[in-house]
Amino acid sequence: MKKLTLLILVAFISFAAYAQQPSNAAIEAAKRDRLMDILAAKNGGNGANQVTDLEPEQDCLGAITVCQSLYIQPNSYTGQGNATNEIDNTTSCLGAGELNGVWYKIVAAGQGFLGFNITPNSNTDDYDWAVFDLTYSPCTALLTDPTLEVSCNFSGSTFPTTVTGANGGPNPQDETLIAVLPGHVYYIYISNFSSTQTGYTLDFSPSTIPIGNCSFIYGNVYYDTNQNCQRNGNDFGLGHQIVYATP
Repeated sequence: MKKLTLLILVAFISFAAYAQQPSNAAIEAAKRDRLMDILAAKNGGNGANQVTDLEPEQDCLGAITVCQSLYIQPNSYTGQGNATNEIDNTTSCLGAGELNGVWYKIVAAGQGFLGFNITPNSNTDDYDWAVFDLTYSPCTALLTDPTLEVSCNFSGSTFPTTVTGANGGPNPQDETLIAVLPGHVYYIYISNFSSTQTGYTLDFSPSTIPIGNCSFIYGNVYYDTNQNCQRNGNDFGLGHQIVYATP
C-alpha cells in the first residue's frame, strides 16, 4: 500500500513560548511569514483559508494570530486592506461594514468560553467588533453564511467606560461570553468607528480557556509523489495540514 509521506523541510519549532509568552513583534513576524500557507498556495495546496501572497492584517486572510492573553495595539488602522467589504453589513450587526479595522485569529485550546475586553487608549474612541467561527469555512464565506457570526456589537461607548467586548458586562457595548469548542478557529474583526489612530488593548482575561503558549512550525508540507524523501518537480503542496510535534 502506498504511504502518504508528509515531509517538513527547514522545520523549526519554537518551544520557548512555553517558558514565556512571545512578544508582539515575534507574533507579528510569525504572522507575516506564514510560510505554511504561502508555500502551500504556491505549490498547489487547496486549504480553505490559504493565501496566494502576503495579505495585510486588515484582510481576513491576513488575520493576526493572537498568542497571549493581553495584546497591545498601539495604533489603529485606516481603510479596508486589499479585500474590501468582506463582511455582509445586511446580516452582521456591523451595519456600517468594515471601518478602519483589523482581523485577529484565536484557536480555542479547550472547551469553555472566549471573552475579551477592548479598552481604547482614548476615552473618546468608539470601537465595534464581530466574532466569526471559520473552523470549517473560508474567509469568502463571510458574505454568504450569516451563521458564521457568533457574537457582535455595534453600540456606542457608554459612560462611565469606553470598554467593549464579549465580557458579560452590563453596558450596551458588552456581550455575553462566547461558548467555544476545542480546536475551533475564531476570527475577531475590530472596527475603528472613530477613525482615530490612538489604538487600544485587547484583553482576553474574561476567557475561561487558555489563550497563550503558542508555538510555530515553519516549513513546507507536500506529497512525495515518488516516495524518495526528496522534493522534486512532480511533488505538490498540501494546504492546511495538521502537523504534530511530539513528545
